Amino acid sequence: MTSVSVIVPVWNRAHSVPAAIDSVLAQQLPAGWSVQVIVVDDGSTDDLVGALRPYGSGVTVSAVSATAAQRRRAIRGSGRPGRLCGFPRFRRRLAARQS
Repeated sequence: MTSVSVIVPVWNRAHSVPAAIDSVLAQQLPAGWSVQVIVVDDGSTDDLVGALRPYGSGVTVSAVSATAAQRRRAIRGSGRPGRLCGFPRFRRRLAARQS
């Protein structure tokens, strides 16, 4: 069986994360494929847990507690201020495959 994992990074988005999860779960997958939704909570102070409760065990929630200094170091380490590590390189590969 082939599995697709979708990672949804969240910070204080309890009001909008259900729409994102519903969109992922509504996708038509080929027969024999399954989808796993992983919500990564970066220290939300809103009721994210309550917003995810209706999904039960269908959604995996991971809590991440990175300090602002750790986030800045990760961004600086990417060599491109304002961009997270690896994303620009991934975009180039994706664009090359689409052309």
